[in-house]
Amino acid sequence: MSKGKQMGSSHEREVEPTRAEELRLRKYFAAHIASKVLSLLTVGATLTGCGIGGIFPRYSPPASAGSSERPRPTKTSPTSEVIIFDSESPQASASPSDQTDQLSANQKKCLELVRDAESLQRLKNELAVYAMRNIVADRQAPGGVVVVGCDTQTLVSVPFGKETYSSGAKVTEHTRYDISSSTKPFTALGIIKSAAEGNLELNRPVGDDLPEYSKGAKADISLSELLQHRAGIVDGRYSEIMNGSTDPDQIKQNIVNWPVTKSKIGKYEYSNVGFSVAGIAASHQLGEPLTEVIEKSIFEPLGMSDTTYTPEGDCAPTTSDYDSTVYECDLQDRLGRPMQGETYHTGIFTSGHDMAIFMKELANIQNGNSSIVPKSAFETMIDRSSPGYGMGFRINNKDVKTVALLSNKMSSEAFGHTGWNGTMFTYDPATSLWTVFLSNATYKQNLKPMEYRLDKFSDLRRGVNDIAVDAWEAQDR
Repeated sequence: MSKGKQMGSSHEREVEPTRAEELRLRKYFAAHIASKVLSLLTVGATLTGCGIGGIFPRYSPPASAGSSERPRPTKTSPTSEVIIFDSESPQASASPSDQTDQLSANQKKCLELVRDAESLQRLKNELAVYAMRNIVADRQAPGGVVVVGCDTQTLVSVPFGKETYSSGAKVTEHTRYDISSSTKPFTALGIIKSAAEGNLELNRPVGDDLPEYSKGAKADISLSELLQHRAGIVDGRYSEIMNGSTDPDQIKQNIVNWPVTKSKIGKYEYSNVGFSVAGIAASHQLGEPLTEVIEKSIFEPLGMSDTTYTPEGDCAPTTSDYDSTVYECDLQDRLGRPMQGETYHTGIFTSGHDMAIFMKELANIQNGNSSIVPKSAFETMIDRSSPGYGMGFRINNKDVKTVALLSNKMSSEAFGHTGWNGTMFTYDPATSLWTVFLSNATYKQNLKPMEYRLDKFSDLRRGVNDIAVDAWEAQDR
């Protein structure tokens, strides 16, 4: 219902508002006034350079993994421009269900939160302030988008900042980002879906499709081991793998020729080369590039129209790790860039809008309602028998204190993935809560030590998840 209809007029209504309607109006205006006050405080504190830690102490980023204290944020620059969030971004709402008796406890709680306008506005403001203070003002990224949801509902969508620090376009829900390694779950899902449909064999030796894997230490390696990062492939420098070539066919050949370390087979070793081998081998089995299969069988059916391996038009730019080259709608990843849309460890450009669609489909999978892949097949991707990584998804193992930790507050059932360019998405089956975080943190980040950026940005990404968990748990108080 629009604001005008809520207020009513003598031409629209002939009766006095009911008590329930009056309460809803009071709640609406209270949330509206609180939002304006919070925005004014944020702008004033940022422009004066005094920070807002004294007013909003909880907006400091969380501590690094293993640390007992939160890192002290850099003081906000007096000249920082403040763009809180896109006022045109739609906030999804749930249609009332006549069958709430059949919903799970998490689904009922999710619907209650969707209808709580005051709590959602508070969450949206909290995320906006957190992002502007700790990410944009501290020059960790020029902008980005955060989406928080539960089950099949979007709770809030918060675009913030710009595409570049200087004069870039304002970020919206449809701004495309290079999500780097957050591509890996899509690669794995494309393979798992194809296997569930009988179009490829997951445990078939890769050597049946790639002659380079038909003998020696590589002979018994399967697609599943490659997706679990347990094939004994240790990444080298990209310059060594590429060996001076930018020809896509030659780079593919170099990738499949890359050696396997026999002593590491069966042990976890995160490998971009291994995921690339998995995609190349799956493409051989399928008889067409796996990237095309993913676009046709996942992106298109779900309506993810912003999502592609070969974007055209506008994308949030990134900067090379090796020089000052800026890439827009071209991969930041040096190994993936020449592959012309056929990359598997990286490669996807997508938006906050589309990732929200994908997260809702993860909820459908968990509920057994997916048209994309059966829950039984998907469960192999989030197998928790080995700590830290399933088959294409990171698992939230709080005992592994690394940059890969997804959340300090989500459960050990949570899964998702991170990306080098400053991206992450997480789904927690224990609560049905999910988050999306997209940014172009690598833009001009070669001007700072990358180790510092990765460690600190990992804390910032986790902070978004922790704020979402706090909002979810507040519903029980």
